Amino acid sequence: MIREANKDDLGAIVDLWEEMMDFHIQKSDLYQMKPNAREIYTNYIKDAFKNPDYILLVYEIEIMSWDI
Repeated sequence: MIREANKDDLGAIVDLWEEMMDFHIQKSDLYQMKPNAREIYTNYIKDAFKNPDYILLVYEIEIMSWDI
């Protein structure tokens, strides 16, 4: 399900961004991260939440458990 992100999603959004950056860094020397990159990106997303010109969407997967 796609839905509008909320502030409770901030940690997951930043975690996924960091995972993506780590992947790119392993694949190419073109990518680097500053020591405070996570803080910078977190602040960017916080600002995006406040900006009416932005819309942040997340795709949420519902995991079903089966009782066997």
